Amino acid sequence: MVEGGDDGEDEREADGDGKTPRERARRLATRLRFLRMRERTANFEDREAIRREIRRAEEELTRLADAGGFEVDVDVRRER
Repeated sequence: MVEGGDDGEDEREADGDGKTPRERARRLATRLRFLRMRERTANFEDREAIRREIRRAEEELTRLADAGGFEVDVDVRRER
C-alpha cells in the first residue's frame, strides 16, 4: 500500500476531514483495488464509468503521495 515517511508526525491537512494524507491514500488505494475488481465484471457502459473513476482516484493518489512525500506500491498505480 503506502510506504515510507514517519507515521508519528502530524500531517493533518486544513481541509477539516481529520485524516492525514497517508490515511487518505490508504483508503484510496483500497478503493482502487475494489474498482478494478468491479471493472473486470462490469458491462460496457458501467466499465467506462468505472474507468473514469479509476483515473480520478489514481490522479488523487498520486497528488497525495507527492504532497505527503511517501511512496505508493506499484500494484496500486496502474502501469500504462
